[in-house]
Amino acid sequence: MSNEVGGFSKSDFGSSTRRRLPICFCLDISGSMTGYPIEQLNDGLQSFFASIRDNEETKSSADIAIITFGGSVDIFLPFGKSGQDSSIPRLQATTSLTPIGEGILTALELLNARKEGYKEMGIKYYQPWLVVITDGAPQGPNAVENMEKAIEAVRELEDNDKLVVFNIGVGSSADSPMLQRLSGKREKPISIST
Repeated sequence: MSNEVGGFSKSDFGSSTRRRLPICFCLDISGSMTGYPIEQLNDGLQSFFASIRDNEETKSSADIAIITFGGSVDIFLPFGKSGQDSSIPRLQATTSLTPIGEGILTALELLNARKEGYKEMGIKYYQPWLVVITDGAPQGPNAVENMEKAIEAVRELEDNDKLVVFNIGVGSSADSPMLQRLSGKREKPISIST
């Protein structure tokens, strides 16, 4: 039997028998997030992880990954390495564009692979959460097309109760209409003022 399940090592699933909640943060680190916005994002992440660490039930249930987008799309923190027992390194804003659609599509692939891994390992799970935090509109090569693909994929999963979406805009310049289209079940995006 292979040591890989859904692209993950079997040890990445841990030994907890609790039902898992896969959560993928899809975070904007583009140039427009420089300064106070990236500090707010980092402070919020640190608070979130501290809350997870402080509660035994959530500590053994929450399964967290972080995707960043700012010029490129990167897996900053893969599933199974969620830092629940350590601190999360602080994110740095880049001086680049905002490939948000590509970031969301990557997050959906990662969440799907994680769900397949749970199934293969016989682990019960809740439907995944996708948390998108951005201050801007899609920018870069194929950014608009990728965003449209991402919106379509997210809405289909959400409409079939296969995904819970938290769309969060940072600052007054956040593209609220685009964020609104991302989730059909929320009246409006969550807003963080800067």
